[in-house]
Amino acid sequence: MSEVVSSRLEYENEPSFTIKNSTPEDVEDMERMRHESWVDTYVDDERGVTREMIDEYFTSRLSPDGIAKKKQRTAENLNNPNVLDMVAKDGDGRVVGWLAAIKDGDKKELGAIYTDKKFHGKGIGSELMARGLKFLGDGEIELHVVAYNERAKAFYRKYGFEEVGEPEYTRFKEMPEIKMVRKGAI
Repeated sequence: MSEVVSSRLEYENEPSFTIKNSTPEDVEDMERMRHESWVDTYVDDERGVTREMIDEYFTSRLSPDGIAKKKQRTAENLNNPNVLDMVAKDGDGRVVGWLAAIKDGDKKELGAIYTDKKFHGKGIGSELMARGLKFLGDGEIELHVVAYNERAKAFYRKYGFEEVGEPEYTRFKEMPEIKMVRKGAI
């Protein structure tokens, strides 16, 4: 079972937030925040990435069936020692950050890290990253990021991740992803 971690972080003149293991009750807010994050980050007319494309992708994820499936996976992950799934919530209890980290044999992956755009630069991403790296431990850790998401790539570089290989097209041809790897503790 994943370690239950909850903390409240407050900074002078900054909003406070709480980080805790995610639960099925968090799923709908997690998916909505992720959808908003994709719209804020990936819409790019020059690349042909439209809000409509992203909305369509999330239609099934935000449907009652999609939410029910994600709630079930989240409930199962609460008892899975190889998965860390955490949310950051603001003072009103709204999900403003999300982390998923996975250990699969020798493979360690930072599967997702998102923060609400309004909370960029407030320490949420750094706190989630610290917890994800601690959970994953030493050794090689990988993640995938949309190749033109320069803000995220710069954030990951601060933690020792480096781009590896060429961008690959996974979900959409307009949104190539690049693998980034961290070889060990920095």
